[in-house]
Amino acid sequence: MDDYANVLRLTVALAVGFATWIGVLRILKGWPIHWLIIGGYIGVVVMTGFAPREIRENDRHRELQRAGLAGSLTRRLARSEIRANVCVVA
Repeated sequence: MDDYANVLRLTVALAVGFATWIGVLRILKGWPIHWLIIGGYIGVVVMTGFAPREIRENDRHRELQRAGLAGSLTRRLARSEIRANVCVVA
């Protein structure tokens, strides 16, 4: 467990250092911030694909999958929200 804590500390320290370095470069070069934010989101989406399943899915999602409702429930909720918005507007 001590090894895990040291790796976590090192990872956080490197990430903070990298973010600071990118921030300074952004100021010096005049880069627009929205490109950095978009790049960060793309990085998170790519890394999510490599994350263990325990991190990507929560307990509620697994319960819905076991019941066979994970996809259909999401679709039904989306449709009901759309209908509710249409009723309010009309």
